[in-house]
Amino acid sequence: MSCYRADALASILTQPVPARIRVAFAAALRGSTADATALAGTTATRTLVALLPIAHAARMPAEAFRALLATSWQRDHLAVVIAAANRRRLRGWFRHAAFRLPAGTPARLRVWSHGPSYRAAAEAYVWSVGRPDLAAGPVVVTAMIERSAVALRDGQRVVVLRAPLGVLAVQK
Repeated sequence: MSCYRADALASILTQPVPARIRVAFAAALRGSTADATALAGTTATRTLVALLPIAHAARMPAEAFRALLATSWQRDHLAVVIAAANRRRLRGWFRHAAFRLPAGTPARLRVWSHGPSYRAAAEAYVWSVGRPDLAAGPVVVTAMIERSAVALRDGQRVVVLRAPLGVLAVQK
C-alpha cells in the first residue's frame, strides 16, 4: 500500500467524516449517479481518491463509480495511480467504470509519450494521440495500440492500461 493511500485512508477512517460525504457516498453505493457526481464535485481530491478503493471493493454501481474515478483522474491522475498501487488494480477500476470511447475512435491508434527515460515513457499510463513537441521530454516514444487497450479517451489524451508492444523511440 502506498504512503499516499495509507495516509489518506487513515485520515478518512480515523477522523470524523462530514455528514454530507457519508450521506452522498452511501447514496452513490446504492447507485445514485447524481450523488456520486455531487460528491466528486465538492470533495477534496485527497478524500475522493481515498474513497476509490472503498467504492470499488463495495462494488459501487458502474455509473456512480465512473463519476468518482473520472473526477479523481482529471484532478490528479498520479494520486489515483498511487492509490491503486499497481497496474492490475487500476485496470480493474477502469474496467468497472466502463468508460465509453468517443464515436469514431479508430480500431488502431498511433500514440505518443515522453519521459525522462525510454522505460518511463514506454510504460506511461497517459499517452497523446497527437505528436508532442519534441522538447516535451528527454525521450519521446510512439506506438500503435488497439482500441481495446484504451480505457479512457479525453480529447487528445488516452489512458492506456496495458503497456504497448513495439514502442519506438523518436529521434530528436
